[in-house]
Amino acid sequence: MNHHGSLRTTTPPRWVVALLFAALSCTVADRNLFAQDDRSAADKERNDRSNEMKQIAESLSAYRGEGDEKQPIKLRAEPLLRFSDPARRASDASLWAFGEAGRPLAVVALELYPVTESGAPVSSWAFEFISLTTDPLEFEAGVGADPDNAAKFAKLLNGDLHWAPRKPAATFQELPGGPTPDKKPLGRLRQLRFIADRFACTEQHDGNETVVLRLMPHPIARYADEKNDLVDGAIFVFATGTNPEAMLLIEARGPSPEKATWHYATARITAAPYEVTLDKKKVWSESYASGQRDPSEGYYTGRRARTNRDK
Repeated sequence: MNHHGSLRTTTPPRWVVALLFAALSCTVADRNLFAQDDRSAADKERNDRSNEMKQIAESLSAYRGEGDEKQPIKLRAEPLLRFSDPARRASDASLWAFGEAGRPLAVVALELYPVTESGAPVSSWAFEFISLTTDPLEFEAGVGADPDNAAKFAKLLNGDLHWAPRKPAATFQELPGGPTPDKKPLGRLRQLRFIADRFACTEQHDGNETVVLRLMPHPIARYADEKNDLVDGAIFVFATGTNPEAMLLIEARGPSPEKATWHYATARITAAPYEVTLDKKKVWSESYASGQRDPSEGYYTGRRARTNRDK
């Protein structure tokens, strides 16, 4: 203490400052390293699930037509959408399209449920099959599938699946008040988005709670089919969070843009009741999908446990 009663401050030696700085740097570096390890582990798990979903989709043997006219249909290489719904315990999920040209013939949803509703540590994949064609389809997994596909499915999941819809999940109607389709694809994309914004969708959750679904801003698929007078088409989805609950298909049909007219359809990706409005007027509704376990229906669901997996 000096003569004026004030405290005298001293500067710590440089080696003390250097030591403290080094310790702080090590702490920050350790935290960054742990964060990087966590991100790396999460990325690896996400990539593993992505590969698993693709393998499951590839293991489905899919056909169009019946008898002598039955022809295989191909899986599109990449999923239409990747999503999750933690509130419903779906930790990872994706939508896959079958059929190479034009509108997909069918869409298949895969959803991973790490635990069952009872809490038992048994993970499983839930399937939703949606037909988008009036043609008969046939999907096989496990028994009845192509031998190579059956072997691949058996390595991933227990049991088998069979779906043979005889009617579509979507019924098209002509769009009232639609603009003349633009001559250019970019112009038609703007029109597709404008038309999609005219629609709204609600869903009935447990306890008759009405939930307004969100129209995702970008189409998950865009397609055309000149041979069948399909100038342009797109699939939009209505979702809760990122989980798609209904598809909205919009198509410009005709031999050319100048002679084409707009058509639309909706298709469920949920067993819950839902309702669709156009310009605030109801144009479509679906009750609870009581036939969801009937393989002849256009919307079919199933769940299969993962093979030797508990997470």
